[in-house]
Amino acid sequence: MIAAITMTFLIGSSVIAEDQDLETLQFKAVGMDSLTSTEIEGALKQLPGIVEATADWKPGKVTVRYNPEQIMPEEIMDTVSGMGFYVEPIPQ
Repeated sequence: MIAAITMTFLIGSSVIAEDQDLETLQFKAVGMDSLTSTEIEGALKQLPGIVEATADWKPGKVTVRYNPEQIMPEEIMDTVSGMGFYVEPIPQ
């Protein structure tokens, strides 16, 4: 019998299993610049269930990999909206 090994990573305050089902969310953050893109990334990485967050200020696009069992897409976008940005989902 071969035992399955699951690797875990500690990211922020969340423990993420490598083999779990993660989802990707992309949306526009209107008005983002190079400084605020870093602020957006930092705020998102503090949320539970966020594995990776990148904010590319030139196209105004935010990409987030997250665990849907820990956080909903609306909560992610609400965080950025609460920072004063207009957010708009990008169809996948």
